[in-house]
Amino acid sequence: MQLSLAGWSLDRLFRDAETPLSLLEFPGFARDTFDIRAVELNNIYFTSTDLNYLDRLIEATEAAGSTLLNIAVDEPGDLSSHNEAERLSSVDRYAEWIPVAAELGCTAIRANSGGKDVKDREKAIESCTDSFRRLADIGM
Repeated sequence: MQLSLAGWSLDRLFRDAETPLSLLEFPGFARDTFDIRAVELNNIYFTSTDLNYLDRLIEATEAAGSTLLNIAVDEPGDLSSHNEAERLSSVDRYAEWIPVAAELGCTAIRANSGGKDVKDREKAIESCTDSFRRLADIGM
C-alpha cells in the first residue's frame, strides 16, 4: 500500500506570508519531510496551468521520484444547484481541470458536490448526478 499526502494538509505552508511552499516544491518536500512519494494536488495552489508550468511540475515530481495522483478542485461552483445555468457553468469550470490533470498524468480530479443552499434534496441529487455524469463524459 502506498500513502499519499494531500496538498491541503499543508495549507498553512502554501499560504505562508514569508516563505510559502510552492507547488513545484511540494513533491520533493513530501519525500524529504515525510518519506511520501505520492501527492494529491489542489487547484488553488497552481500559479499557472500553461504547458511550461505543467512541464516544470512534472520534472519536479520525477526528480523527487514521486507520483501525482489527482487534483482536488475547489471553489468553481455548485454542481447541485437548482439553477441550471449556474450548475452548467460550474460543470464547465470543473471541466477545465480535466486536461490539466491528464497532462500531469493524474488519474482523477476531485470535485465538490456543492448543495450548501439546497432546498429540495431530491432535485439536488438529480442535479449533482447529472453534473458528475457530464464531467465523467468529458473525462473519457
